[in-house]
Amino acid sequence: MATSQPITLFPAETRRKAKMVAKADGVVAGLPVAEMVFKSLDPKMVWNVLTTEGSKVKKGDVLVEFEGTYRALLTGERTALNFYSACRELQRCRLNMPMPLNILKP
Repeated sequence: MATSQPITLFPAETRRKAKMVAKADGVVAGLPVAEMVFKSLDPKMVWNVLTTEGSKVKKGDVLVEFEGTYRALLTGERTALNFYSACRELQRCRLNMPMPLNILKP
């Protein structure tokens, strides 16, 4: 007999801890955006930043430790990555624009 109840692997209230880890050497950028994304999905998200925006990091460094609902962690990961990718693309486009523009008055 079919059921109309959604099937879930984890109850919506299930909370877990996670870490954001640098995948390569680089410079930290976008933590405030990531925090905004995760906290919009789970207002009770615990967000502990371990580094500062603009600081250099090495592969494997932990940038943030956080705790929230499974749903927020899984949804937030993809959403934050999409924001970050869009920002990188905008930055790439901006760097390829001729600068400065001179606007002449008639």
